[in-house]
Amino acid sequence: MAVDRLLPTSEARDLLALVRDIADKELAPRVEEHERSATYPEGLFATLGAAGLLGLPYPEEWGGGGQPYEVYLQVLEELARGWATIALGTSVHVLSCSGIAEFGTDEQRKRFLPEMLESLAAQTRPPDELIVRDDASEDGTVGLLNAFARRVPFRVEVVAGDRRLGYAQNFVAASQACRGSLIFFADQDDVWRPTKLATVADRVRRRTPMAVFHDFALIDDQGSRFADSFYDLLTERGIPPVAALKGCSMAVTRAFIDTWGWPPPESRVSHDFWVALLATAFDQRQNLPEPLIDHRLHGGNASGWIPEDSSREFTQAGDGAAPARLLIDLVLKPPRLKPRTQTFLDVLRERGDAVDAAATENLRRLLRANLRRHREAARA
Repeated sequence: MAVDRLLPTSEARDLLALVRDIADKELAPRVEEHERSATYPEGLFATLGAAGLLGLPYPEEWGGGGQPYEVYLQVLEELARGWATIALGTSVHVLSCSGIAEFGTDEQRKRFLPEMLESLAAQTRPPDELIVRDDASEDGTVGLLNAFARRVPFRVEVVAGDRRLGYAQNFVAASQACRGSLIFFADQDDVWRPTKLATVADRVRRRTPMAVFHDFALIDDQGSRFADSFYDLLTERGIPPVAALKGCSMAVTRAFIDTWGWPPPESRVSHDFWVALLATAFDQRQNLPEPLIDHRLHGGNASGWIPEDSSREFTQAGDGAAPARLLIDLVLKPPRLKPRTQTFLDVLRERGDAVDAAATENLRRLLRANLRRHREAARA
């Protein structure tokens, strides 16, 4: 039975004709094969983005299509006719941009929305779930996120905090609500490369305790790239890439979290250093050389520290220090040296021997030696 569509303009009619063509030629011929094999066609969302379908209800000056919702929803219907999964992904993508579009300042909309559209549009492997924890903000974020969750046709959990936990414990709280076997951490102002999720997911053994870190480029507040590779930048500064520990470039398996848990809030140990040190010391870490995101550094960034050779205390470039010792040397320092060291000693006592007794003893020795050296230096 034919459907008479209510399309307000000739432009909208042309848009629906384009979408029908895409559904018939790009979606329908692929759906049976990929649904049967549970695979995803790389580059398909980039095709939709190039056709202008991933920002239809947003104003053109912010990178959108300037179409009313009654037109956008008919576009989703046509996409669903060809492949329902693609229509669902398109809907999720568009809704994920609503925060800046509806509640951001004009400056934020103009600066970040087009980048968000491009970043999400290019992902070749969509996420399975989205967990967001609002860190007791006072700008209407909780209401926005709750509204977003009600509209999204896949699992989204908004964890509204009644107090500020700080960036590290905020990530921990969000991760505890995740159901998946592989958990990624995302900074709100980074730009993900198209193959980030697919690349990491293909390299990981989900039932094994492990953490995966990848390289990334650095961009400034204006989006200009000033370093193509964080790993290369570390090397130039006398630090091997194995010491990289930024959470934005990290994914952990559920098995890793089940094995080690998370540091208690009072410890002041960050989630990314917790993962980096334990994964490194117990040979549960994999480093991928591919830059998979553009990481933004600016005045409001909570994790902008880039180590250099002068960040060392008791190691030197070329001295052959093991990666775990180097991480300890770079990060575990006064004024909170003792409680943070004790946090690691506690988890080693409680869980370490069951994982690897020899690795446990080696890390315990490194932690105690670092504590002793700092005490001796303070007395000198």
